[in-house]
Amino acid sequence: DDFIRQLKIIQREEQNVLAESLKSKGRTIADNLAHNSYDNIKNFDYDTIGEMAETAQKDPAVVFVNIKDKTGRYIFHGGKENSVHIDLIIPIAQNKDIAGSLEIALDDSSINMKVKNASRRINNAISESVEETDQAVKDMMLITCFTAVFGILLICGIIYLIFTVTITRPLQKLRDSADTIAKGDFNTEI
Repeated sequence: DDFIRQLKIIQREEQNVLAESLKSKGRTIADNLAHNSYDNIKNFDYDTIGEMAETAQKDPAVVFVNIKDKTGRYIFHGGKENSVHIDLIIPIAQNKDIAGSLEIALDDSSINMKVKNASRRINNAISESVEETDQAVKDMMLITCFTAVFGILLICGIIYLIFTVTITRPLQKLRDSADTIAKGDFNTEI
């Protein structure tokens, strides 16, 4: 039970690390794109902004990028914000002058896949552990049965020896003495 609990804790920690890593990567992409987009928005160079956003969307960690001007109008619309959770909204600004905003959605499917793989590994480890424990219990029961049978046989052998020494041998001597007396030798000690 503790083993399973520890594995689940490790799994959650791994998932958190992967999620933080993804957010950090997304934050770096978004910050760079927002920083490089400021002058282009101010100069109405929307083609360059579109090229930069398309390049950012090629990263496997990015689902889509939306860039809006300060009025909220899309300059670049890389995806529908309603279909996927937007992970980061970054202002496109310099020195408190906001030129627009950048929305970025990150692909957490790799995290989910890694967590599923980790879960599969954990389940396999648990199954193997249960099988090993089951086999160990069976082996221990078998050894215990053999030990018990051997012990019982040993005790029976000891009882037989004790019975032979204390009862059978004296009776045998008595019978031998009786046979000797029956043959006419009356000097036999009983």
